[in-house]
Amino acid sequence: MSRSNQRRNSIGIWLAVWCLGSVSVGLAADTPSSEFALTFRPTQTDVDYEIPNAANAKQCKVTVERYAKGSGWVVNGPGGEVLRRFVDSNDDKIVDQWRYYRDSVEVYRDQDSDFNKQVDQMRWFNSGGSRWGVDKNEDGKIDAWKVLSPEELSREAVKALIARDERLLGTLVLSGDDLTRLGLKAEYSETIRKNLANLGGQLEKLSKVKMLSGKSKWLQFQGTMPSTIPTEQTGSREDVITHQNAMTLVEIDGQTGLIQLGTLIRVGDTWKLTRMPQPLEGNAVQVADDGLFSPVIAGNQPAPQPAAGTAENPKVQKLIEELQALDKKTPGPTASKNAWAAFNEQRTVALRKLVASADTVEDREQWQKQIADGIAAGVQSDTYTDGLEQLKSMLEDIEKKSPKSSLVAYLTYRIMTAEYSIKLRKAPTDKTAEIQEQWLKSLETFVTKYPKEDDSPEALFQLGSTYEFSGKLKDARTWYVKLSNSAPKTPSGARAKGALARLDSKGEAFNLKGKDLAGMPVDVTDLKGKVVLVIYWANWSEPLVKDLPKIRALYEQYHDRGLEILGVNLDATKEDAKAWIAEHKVDWTQLHEPGGLEGSPLAVEYGIIHLPSMFVIDRDSKVIYRGIAAEELEPVFGEILKSEDKAQEKKSADKKAEEKADK
Repeated sequence: MSRSNQRRNSIGIWLAVWCLGSVSVGLAADTPSSEFALTFRPTQTDVDYEIPNAANAKQCKVTVERYAKGSGWVVNGPGGEVLRRFVDSNDDKIVDQWRYYRDSVEVYRDQDSDFNKQVDQMRWFNSGGSRWGVDKNEDGKIDAWKVLSPEELSREAVKALIARDERLLGTLVLSGDDLTRLGLKAEYSETIRKNLANLGGQLEKLSKVKMLSGKSKWLQFQGTMPSTIPTEQTGSREDVITHQNAMTLVEIDGQTGLIQLGTLIRVGDTWKLTRMPQPLEGNAVQVADDGLFSPVIAGNQPAPQPAAGTAENPKVQKLIEELQALDKKTPGPTASKNAWAAFNEQRTVALRKLVASADTVEDREQWQKQIADGIAAGVQSDTYTDGLEQLKSMLEDIEKKSPKSSLVAYLTYRIMTAEYSIKLRKAPTDKTAEIQEQWLKSLETFVTKYPKEDDSPEALFQLGSTYEFSGKLKDARTWYVKLSNSAPKTPSGARAKGALARLDSKGEAFNLKGKDLAGMPVDVTDLKGKVVLVIYWANWSEPLVKDLPKIRALYEQYHDRGLEILGVNLDATKEDAKAWIAEHKVDWTQLHEPGGLEGSPLAVEYGIIHLPSMFVIDRDSKVIYRGIAAEELEPVFGEILKSEDKAQEKKSADKKAEEKADK
């Protein structure tokens, strides 16, 4: 009997027990034994939950719980810790939720959402992650995802590759419906369709890749910050949120390897693949090419487009065509390091010919940058033996001939990244933190030495926000001030200015204006006379889900005393926000403007760097608290209102004293 069929039969037994118990649920005889309750297992195998040993299982206790709607059994361990909950959420006397715990915190839940006595949804919580799968045909296997983070997508992709599971892989890639929803330009949609054609055949070609054996295991997701691609670039209905050039790290027999994921795209709350993942053996780090959204800098990239003014030069055009022909011969994912090394060297030679034939300084620098990008990526992938030396030689040559050229900073940065990747590849795990610290110091040196280069504003903001996250506010201010002064008109400069305003906001008037989800204007000053909790959030800010019960309870407790809540949604689209609001039954006003966490004017105003972020505003629309946590709200509101009560009592006493004196 398959595991999923066993699960269904077990559920049937449990439903019978539940129904018998519902007749007289208060009787001890109706309560199932702890040993029986603990025989249940999640439908999914990758759940880290507590399983007591046989001796402890006998000491566990099963008791009845009643809720506003429905009831259930809770299984407590010998020390009182919560191990399981079996819940009837719709009060029909049949279990429809099977909850599993670690350290008394729920980490996973099987759910029968249509109440037909079969599990059809699987959700991970808290330390278990944020995955939310849907089992459409109720066979115990996930057919689609409602929520899947980039990190969890990478782990599921590795699982699918190792198991040669075409069905699972199919749930992780962009579907035809996804492409329709995104509404990308035809050229992008066609590229993605070609990338994902014949998944089974592509999967079969990877069967001999050593890093994808049964002994392999996922280690971590590797990627840069997500980026927003505007509708003008993609032709989509809404801005597209992507992770470009994403990778994932795997381990086998103590050795690590990398798998290229390429460009990931967010569809609702789910991140999806736009291509077949490509393993690179030998600890390779090769920037993936999807032909999507931005130029790629190494290896199997599409042929570079001619710079402005070069198309009419027959010699340059011929060299470009030769480069295009070479790119068509890009080695495959299972090719040897020697094959990649030869290809990278050939590509560098071809680009150097373009440098020599360029008509203008601008065109020459474009090709030189491509050489630097290609060599740097080759060094990172360990397929360019003397690549680091070549980069340093290029930098030395540029510094001699054109010391003021932007190529100096460009090459310096790529040398930094190449050296960083080499150190990470060779260092033991216990040295990683030290290498990261060195990397931050090199970034500080870079932005100090090259404050006017294109990459400097974002690097400065990253330095400021990193120091702020670590609690080093003095250092954070230093970098925010430097950025807001040196590049005030850049997006990063505007965020830095907002971050400084946020750090200095206590006691200051709170500036928040915008439009709600219906397009109507909202101004926080309209709530003068109220105590306002302002919550910046997005539907992917998982901690807010955990905080909602506390926030609702406070709202109900203090609303009559003048408490109001104002949400500031930073999702990419209104639709994302509305779906979350409907699901979680949130009824307070929500502001929304396009741009997300990094680009929405609502986020930029105060340089918001993490979600949820909360402010408490007094009755004069001034900030009392910033960055407050949900668990701190109750004593804060209690103290505010207690102080107001004392002030009112004193005012009344003073008035009575004046009246008595007058008499």
